[in-house]
Amino acid sequence: STLVEGRFSHSYLMGRKESKDIHLNIIDVPASLTADIMSLYHEYAQMLKLDTPYNTKTALGDDTEKTITLHRSLIESEYMTHIYSTTVRLNRVQINDPQTRVPIRTITSESIKEEWLQNNSV
Repeated sequence: STLVEGRFSHSYLMGRKESKDIHLNIIDVPASLTADIMSLYHEYAQMLKLDTPYNTKTALGDDTEKTITLHRSLIESEYMTHIYSTTVRLNRVQINDPQTRVPIRTITSESIKEEWLQNNSV
């Protein structure tokens, strides 16, 4: 009930101590394994650009139009890696506001493809 009803958000991050406090089966691992897990996490963070907020203005740069690919998720097994990607078309446009008659420059973003890709080079 703590996991289903006791937290305000699915993105709530529960640490090891709190997990043990609600009697989840948490095992202790050697420090060397923890270091390997963190190293793997940092590789994923770099591949998925987890530390970089998505911003259409930054992604488009000085271009008027650009198509970009966002890697959103990975599933790995011993023999292969699958990457979930979204291809997005960005366009810099000018919209004429009929009420104020002031042109507004903005960026449109259109998802044109979403797919799982097998990538054994990762």
